[in-house]
Amino acid sequence: RTGWAAGRLRGKAADDLREVVDHQVLDLLDRPNLAQSGREMFIITIQALGFLGSAYWVKAREGPGPVSSLWYLPPQRVTVKAATEGDSPIAAYVYTTPKGSPRVFMPEDVIHFRLPHPADPYGMGFGPLQSEIDVVDLGANIDAYEINTFGNMGRIDGVFELPPNTTDDDMRAVQADWAQQYGGTRNAGRVAFLRGSQKFTPLSATNRDISYLRGEEKVMLRIANAWGIPKPLLTTTDVNLANADAAYRHMQKYTLRPWMRF
Repeated sequence: RTGWAAGRLRGKAADDLREVVDHQVLDLLDRPNLAQSGREMFIITIQALGFLGSAYWVKAREGPGPVSSLWYLPPQRVTVKAATEGDSPIAAYVYTTPKGSPRVFMPEDVIHFRLPHPADPYGMGFGPLQSEIDVVDLGANIDAYEINTFGNMGRIDGVFELPPNTTDDDMRAVQADWAQQYGGTRNAGRVAFLRGSQKFTPLSATNRDISYLRGEEKVMLRIANAWGIPKPLLTTTDVNLANADAAYRHMQKYTLRPWMRF
């Protein structure tokens, strides 16, 4: 046994606890299926809860017998169908396979782990990362901006002036020649040599460009805040032993412990 599967039974009295070390449920949690260990199953479940607020396990049986295995379903492929009648708020779970075909599971065959969603308490959950989805998009845009800027294509670095009588073919030829000679990160900082009446006017980065690139720190802090990770554990700037130790204890108590009790 790996130690991931452990259990206790509570009796009638509040302090009547008995440790269970041998049980079919513990064996199932320790090895839920042939493709995953219990540790891997729990890790991917916690990841799904953090990203999307929901995680799903499907119970598999061999005939009418007890549950023989548990299978994780990627939450981005699961749709919760609300019931229109009856006592249960959920009618079914619909899983869309990678090939696009739907598979329907009844509520009694699905274990739905869910972080509460105020607007949809019985449907999809709401994960910490979803509250900062705009910041995630900002981070992706910053990365793309940096990549394109380093490739000399994300921002106009200058204005190339040609004579008024320049034809379209001549302009395309100049563009191709310039890209070959001075484009790309390997040619950064080279001095350009022009002839005739050609003129190149460089443009410096604006304060907006600089602040945009510095937005990475904002993205990091807001995502870390959503996950409950204190700033002293993310950077070495303005960090000392006292505030680092306090941040570590804070994360243990208010971030890790609630997840472990989920």
